[in-house]
Amino acid sequence: MKKISIIPLIALFTASFLWGSEFVLLEVALDELPVEFFTLLRMGSAAAALLLAKCLFKRNERILPDDRVRILISGVLCGVYFFMENAGVERTSGALASMILTLVPILGLIADRIFFGNKITVKKASATAVSIVGVFLIVTCGGNGDMGGQLSGYLFMLGATVFWTAYLVISKPLLERYSALTVTAWQFLTAAAVSLPAAVPSWVPASEFNGELVLVVLAAGVVCTAGTEFVYLFAVGRVTVAFATLFENFIPVVAILISFAVFGTVPAVLQLAGGCLIIASVLAASGMFERKKPCSEADKDEKEGKTAL
Repeated sequence: MKKISIIPLIALFTASFLWGSEFVLLEVALDELPVEFFTLLRMGSAAAALLLAKCLFKRNERILPDDRVRILISGVLCGVYFFMENAGVERTSGALASMILTLVPILGLIADRIFFGNKITVKKASATAVSIVGVFLIVTCGGNGDMGGQLSGYLFMLGATVFWTAYLVISKPLLERYSALTVTAWQFLTAAAVSLPAAVPSWVPASEFNGELVLVVLAAGVVCTAGTEFVYLFAVGRVTVAFATLFENFIPVVAILISFAVFGTVPAVLQLAGGCLIIASVLAASGMFERKKPCSEADKDEKEGKTAL
């Protein structure tokens, strides 16, 4: 079986780290701003950053007419996902949100099978199951994991997992024809436009923003949204949807590291065990633990169409 290239792995680890940092920013921003308005600011700042980068790097790729509808649909799905994520985090705890997001790798496995014909192998299913156990240990064994929330929060987070998976399925074929920068720039411009009507009734005047809130919004939009989506879709264009979504279970691991570095919170033994399970599951799925095959066996596997996750 082929091993995953190191560059997509680095991109996926980077995206996971940025996503883990994002939850801290979301809690701060949503304490000050309505969900609808914050979603617009987040999508708008991400779109502006990506379009600026697109101009600076002279990515003037022409979108073919047949792909414009796909860009539009994926942009709408992107905007709806981020609104649901924001609304879900506001109505639930970070711990519960992390648990619900473990559904994404499961949906990724199913979507990969239905839309791209990739088999659900024992290794794929086992890696996903082990990583979910790891997330469960992290969010429930720390002694301070609030698993409460409103029913609407549960529904928003469940909806977010479905829309995120659909977004990845629609986006992957685009990444075979265009750069990740071009795809994400137009997607977030569409997402910002979709977010505008809902944000108007909850508009917050500029006079109510202080320096700290502006920095939080820009960090959430430019770094943790535009930056994350760019590196993540860069990787999605080079690995399967199932493998890419497995990395999203790294988010609680990053949250533990941030809590330790910033607040000095020492993780429980079972939390550390959960983090080790997640790391082991992803590395195993990547093929890093496999010995290199002789050329004859590798060629045989290639002819039979066997690929890594």
